[in-house]
Amino acid sequence: MANETDEMQGGGFLVSKNFEAKAPSASEMNVISIIFGFGLAVAMFTAATAGQQTLDARRRGKMFTTYTIMIWAEWISAMCIGLITYMWLSGAIKARLVFLSSVLCAHKLIYRYDSFWVFFFILFFWTISLQCILQIIINRISVLMVRKNAVRLKIIVCLLTLVINISAFLVWLPALLQINETWMTINVHWDRAEKACFLVMDGGLNAYFIYLVRTKLIANGLQKYNRLFYFNISMSMLSLSLDCILIGSIFLPGPYVNVQFYTLTYLLKLYIEMNITILIGKIVKSTTTISFGASKAAPLSATNDYQLNIMARRNGRMRLPDEELAKDNSTFTVEERITKTVDTDITHD
Repeated sequence: MANETDEMQGGGFLVSKNFEAKAPSASEMNVISIIFGFGLAVAMFTAATAGQQTLDARRRGKMFTTYTIMIWAEWISAMCIGLITYMWLSGAIKARLVFLSSVLCAHKLIYRYDSFWVFFFILFFWTISLQCILQIIINRISVLMVRKNAVRLKIIVCLLTLVINISAFLVWLPALLQINETWMTINVHWDRAEKACFLVMDGGLNAYFIYLVRTKLIANGLQKYNRLFYFNISMSMLSLSLDCILIGSIFLPGPYVNVQFYTLTYLLKLYIEMNITILIGKIVKSTTTISFGASKAAPLSATNDYQLNIMARRNGRMRLPDEELAKDNSTFTVEERITKTVDTDITHD
């Protein structure tokens, strides 16, 4: 076509006509590539751990549990965020060549930056990732809660997270599409507030789990859970540090660089959660001895003391301490000492 011309312009589906595609500098791409590389390394270790837990669930006859579905959904969504972002920033996802005929009675080849779909899918997978990581945390908290209260907590957190997700579609997406200056200004403050809200929710849930371990397990004589108590404190501090790093990435130069931190951060959080789950399983499977009062056993006599030794074993979900265990198998000594021996198994819904 003789009168064919080439143009570079914004536009595209829901994209501002004045959209400016700002390519990252060489130094920014170096940082992005390093972060992406670390993310891939963490993804391998995380996938291996998730695969092992899936096989363990399959051996128990429950391959597709809520827990296994969530950890794989978290892994896939985090990887998709990283891949899409890296391909976009590196130029692998390029402007699409669109042929438009009969435009002002002339044929033109117009390059459109179809950024909407790039940002939309980043946001879509981020929504899944945010929901899953919080529900995974609640999944271990629910082991120490009454089922009714656990369901209520899941619903409340889900709704709060949903509000954040919806606000992202209303603020973050229009801002990156450069609809107007107002949305871009609002996004600067919203982005920080959103990450701060997630930090508070993450910290609150982990603090609540630590509280439950302390008050419902250790306080009732299950001293072996001290290991879980201190391990969870250290892992919670690491998880909150990752949230702070994510907040700090907002201040990095370049409008899209901080998005690449999502993959690394969420995969590390997933790896932390799976390791806490592994530790819980190991501790619960070990012998449990609950003791109150005197540290040494009082001598038994036919008149004043009697001892009943029965091993308690249950299948399915086990919540500790369980008042109903007193009706089943326990070990009792009357004078100033109570010893209870429990052998339990724990599974994830």
